[in-house]
Amino acid sequence: MIAALILAALGPSCWDVYDAALGHSARAVHPAYITYDEKFDIRTGDQNSPYAERGSSEAGIAHVQYRDDGLARVQDQRFGDAPIVTEYLDPGPPELGPYGARRSMWIGVPDALPQIASVRANSSVTCTMSVVPYEGRQTYHITFAGANPNTPHLDELWVDAQTHDIWKTAMEAPADYVYDSTPRVRLAHYEVELSYESRYLVVKHVTWTAQVRMGPQSMKMDADYRFEGYAFPSTLPDRLFEPSS
Repeated sequence: MIAALILAALGPSCWDVYDAALGHSARAVHPAYITYDEKFDIRTGDQNSPYAERGSSEAGIAHVQYRDDGLARVQDQRFGDAPIVTEYLDPGPPELGPYGARRSMWIGVPDALPQIASVRANSSVTCTMSVVPYEGRQTYHITFAGANPNTPHLDELWVDAQTHDIWKTAMEAPADYVYDSTPRVRLAHYEVELSYESRYLVVKHVTWTAQVRMGPQSMKMDADYRFEGYAFPSTLPDRLFEPSS
């Protein structure tokens, strides 16, 4: 409580911390290639129902080879480990954005140049911030409000108070999950946790939940993904990222 009061009186604003965190992520060292295993467990419907058709689940492993431009080669047990080259990873890339060339938008002007003003476009989105412990670290916990609930938006960020590393984020976003007869998930609530592997800050755990329309009714979906076995090769053959490979 005392820390929150001091922050409100003397500390940076929540938008300052948000900008600093995105800038820090953009300036960080990013590997050209990342390989990892993704263990997933996706459940639909009521798992406790006595009726089998009301609940189902699938679990497995996907091996991913990811390139920094956003292209990935995925071998997923659900599809017989046949390689698929795609820009649309389920549940998403192994790093937080901004990605590739878009990182330059968040780096800002060189320190040698004077800053005349800081400008932010008008928006209905507001934010509040407090200092909270997270996994043994002091973090700025930013909560966002006012976004259109029917469009993708950021809900929360946990930003390291010393380094500006982003340790966790919560958001509403589309899920690129489509399997069997399940309809595409238009908008899901995501929680993403990160940690360091070697010198890189990468995604370690992702969950999402959603309500999916099934005719006149809706069905709950819960997904859990754990990213393991990270490696950062200096190069991978271009042919691996060709659709026919």
